[in-house]
Amino acid sequence: MAAAATATPKTAYLTVCAPPRCSQAEESLVLLREQSLLPVVTLPTGRATAPYDSPSAIRHIKKLEYVRDYLASPAGRAWDRVVVADAVDVIPSSATAESIERAFQQLGAGDDALVVSAEPACWVGEACSERAIRSMQRLSPVHFAKPHPQFPCSGQYAGSAAAVLAFATWGVAALEAPSHATPGSTSGSFSSRLASSVD
Repeated sequence: MAAAATATPKTAYLTVCAPPRCSQAEESLVLLREQSLLPVVTLPTGRATAPYDSPSAIRHIKKLEYVRDYLASPAGRAWDRVVVADAVDVIPSSATAESIERAFQQLGAGDDALVVSAEPACWVGEACSERAIRSMQRLSPVHFAKPHPQFPCSGQYAGSAAAVLAFATWGVAALEAPSHATPGSTSGSFSSRLASSVD
């Protein structure tokens, strides 16, 4: 008897587009919505609650709040898996829900995994300070002991809706906390996943 095929997770492409830096009517977003093989949700879904030309730390918090609030809403809870990307600096591929699921399986990424894009340069709205780099190295020493380790990039990440919601919730708390008091209960699990996700 053949095994029953598992259903492909309901997958959405969430793109963060907050004014004044980005407009919902921007041509690239219109084309994305027309051509994407995944349903596209542009965040925030309502009116932006803070200008996106605010200082860098506020922008990072707002982006994560948009993701967190949407995934905690009834509309957001409808998705099994999500890909999150900045609207202004990420060029989406022609991925399908099936190809994303295959990629997760090839990575050995389970339902609680968060897969992040990575790059050789460390950038957090501006070039990382030495202190920020040391903090990342402290949180993930195994990863940064490798030759040419990549730095996580907030421009694009993906996972189950629950994993992305957990990350966004942790990220908001971490950015709002004083630098010496980054929430530790979740940072350890995210840093260990980071080590395996960016190889």
